Amino acid sequence: MKEIKKIKNLSLANITAVVYGLIGFFIALGVAISAMTNIIIQKDFEGSVIVVTLFNIGTGILLGLVVAIVAGILGWIIGFISAVLYNMFAARLGGIRVELVDVARKIKKEEDVSAPSISSEEVGSVQGENNKEQDEGEDNSQQASDFNNF
Repeated sequence: MKEIKKIKNLSLANITAVVYGLIGFFIALGVAISAMTNIIIQKDFEGSVIVVTLFNIGTGILLGLVVAIVAGILGWIIGFISAVLYNMFAARLGGIRVELVDVARKIKKEEDVSAPSISSEEVGSVQGENNKEQDEGEDNSQQASDFNNF
């Protein structure tokens, strides 16, 4: 059993900022596409559909970037405050207890259990068969080169 005693403030703040920024960008882009679709369906515009579509896509991407930046900044602040609060309470109450498993060791144990055992006699017979196949392959390649020379 392991315990998370402290979280680095900047580490959590940076991760939270990236996650909030990505979520904000895709939500804003979805809202812009939804608004564009609604305008086109209701024919609530003058001019070309292509111009309206391009304008709304450009506006949507710009809106997505602005929202992503604002959400990222807010996410960074929230992540920083969360890490400070966690560290403060973890020092007094104890951290989050987590049970960790070494995956590489677990996979190796599973492979050892599932691998069939091969006796030395079986290995010798397999090697003998491989040698026979090799000899036959050399004969076939010799025959093929003789045929090409013909």
